Amino acid sequence: MVREGIAGLLGRQLMLMESKPPQSWTDWQGSRAWSLRRLKAVEDRLDATAQTGFGAPEKALRSHTRRWW
Repeated sequence: MVREGIAGLLGRQLMLMESKPPQSWTDWQGSRAWSLRRLKAVEDRLDATAQTGFGAPEKALRSHTRRWW
């Protein structure tokens, strides 16, 4: 459950990063470029099924992790 949830979270983040071009100078930082490169490298293992909002794997992860607080 955790693995699929993280894959959903990262898949959605990759989708957002690819769909939104850098707007300001802070978006051009090395960390964004590094993150985008790393996510693209493992794209086939990520779950990008949630086009908007949270997908089922992310919802399950959030439900599981919030059980204790």
